[in-house]
Amino acid sequence: MNSMENITSRCIGCPLNGSFIGEEDCKSKSAEFCRHMEEFMSSDFYVFPPPQYALSQLTILYSVGMANFLLTYAVSHGYERTTAEDLYVLGLMSRIGCLNNPSGTDCEAKSNEIIMRNGLYVNKLGYAEAIANQEIFTDKPSIALQLLWLAHFCIAENGCYVGFAENYKHICTAYKNGDVKETKFKNIIRIIDYLKINFPEYK
Repeated sequence: MNSMENITSRCIGCPLNGSFIGEEDCKSKSAEFCRHMEEFMSSDFYVFPPPQYALSQLTILYSVGMANFLLTYAVSHGYERTTAEDLYVLGLMSRIGCLNNPSGTDCEAKSNEIIMRNGLYVNKLGYAEAIANQEIFTDKPSIALQLLWLAHFCIAENGCYVGFAENYKHICTAYKNGDVKETKFKNIIRIIDYLKINFPEYK
C-alpha cells in the first residue's frame, strides 16, 4: 500500500501504537506493521490453489499426516521424547522441497538442501540422508530412513493413513499412465518389498 490513509483507515486498535486517533499518531514501525498485514491479508495465500511460492494445501496435509504417523510410531514404540519430537519435525519437513517448486520436481533432493542449509538434522540418526532418499532404495537404511519409508508409503496425499499396499496400487496406476518414471518405480518396488518383510502389520 502506498497511501498511509489506506493503511490506517480501517484501524480500530493498533497492537503497536495503542488506539488509533489519527494518521499523524501512527509511528513508523506501526505503519510498517499495518502495511505488512494489509498486504498479507489481501494476498493469495488464502486462495486455493496457493501461489507457486507456497506449499499446496495437499502438501501441507500430507506433511502433517507424515509427522503425526512418525510421532505416534515413536511414542507407541517407547522412543525417547526428544527422538519422538525430532521424528515429528522430520515428517513436517519431508516435502519442504516443494516450496517454490509446484511441480514437485526433485522434491527430496531440494528438501535435503533446504534443511541442510538451515543446519537441521546433521546428526547420528541420519535424518538428512532419510529426507534425500525417501524414494530411493538402499540395502542398509538407517532407522530414520526405514521409518520415513514407512510413513511415506502409508500416508495418502490427503494426510490420512491408508497402508502401504493401498498406496502401492495408486503408484502402479500412475506408472501405467506414465506419471512415474521407470527408475523411480523400480526403487519403489524394492522399498515396498522391504516394508512387507519388516513392517507387515502396516500393509
